[in-house]
Amino acid sequence: MIVKKVLLALIVITTAAFASEYGVEGEYIIATLSIASGITWLLLEFYDRRLLNTIFFILFTILAVLGCLKSMSSLILLIGFITDLAAWDLSRFLHRSANLAKVENKAGFEKKHLSRLSLTIGAGFLLALLPIFIIFRLSFVIIFFITLLAMILLNRFVLYVHRQNEKGG
Repeated sequence: MIVKKVLLALIVITTAAFASEYGVEGEYIIATLSIASGITWLLLEFYDRRLLNTIFFILFTILAVLGCLKSMSSLILLIGFITDLAAWDLSRFLHRSANLAKVENKAGFEKKHLSRLSLTIGAGFLLALLPIFIIFRLSFVIIFFITLLAMILLNRFVLYVHRQNEKGG
């Protein structure tokens, strides 16, 4: 099952990102907590016990926020957070799909979810990289209209994807 392999890899990457960043910063207790949490989440997912996936997602999200507040490496924290978000999504996806009676073409169903998730995560990652590497000043009004335009375009894209799925394509 490709989704489960991707999920386990994402948990390893999330754990490594936070443990390494906190370890480099000398926060050894938090780094150890990150490793212990990652191993626990990994084992629970390996044995198909998905009851605590949201708790692990929240824990790693808190570690990302704390790292930002401590001015740690934004890129490592971003990678950790995005892989955390993707792992949480896949864990919930596996939980929901296990409760379905029978899905025709389950491999195709999983691949479609993985492709959508990778597109969304990739776009989010690229957008999140912009303020890390490009610094420029904009007024609030300009930022407001750019955000509004982005929301409208995202809405149109989601509607387009839904129409394509209804057509079967």
